[in-house]
Amino acid sequence: MNDFFEFPNARLLIFAKAPVPGRVKTRLAGRLGTRGAARVYQQLLARTLKTAQAARLCPVELWCAPDARHGFFSHCRRAYGVRLRRQGAGDLGRRMKHALDQALREGRQAVLIGGDCASVGAAELRAAFERLAS
Repeated sequence: MNDFFEFPNARLLIFAKAPVPGRVKTRLAGRLGTRGAARVYQQLLARTLKTAQAARLCPVELWCAPDARHGFFSHCRRAYGVRLRRQGAGDLGRRMKHALDQALREGRQAVLIGGDCASVGAAELRAAFERLAS
């Protein structure tokens, strides 16, 4: 990729689940229904990706569960230019460790956030990368 990034050797790792009704935002399903909760999750993930893309801090990787084959992930790749990665097996902590190990093995700094963390803005992401760079 020939794009200019403020932190070109870093990576932003965004963790996401396939937006399958009944599998995401289950606590919201009581009020919104399983399909409504899945739609909210898609909107949160899209907002997170849009923020990450607009910030132009570093390349963004979308770490997908259970894998990257869901059509919404393909849409995210096309719309936001993210690289799709499979989270792998194990509990959340193990999957996060795997993603961070992979990024650091490639000699990069990495920040990992959840796909539904739409309130994390460019300023917070920049501050995290600045701390890692210092």
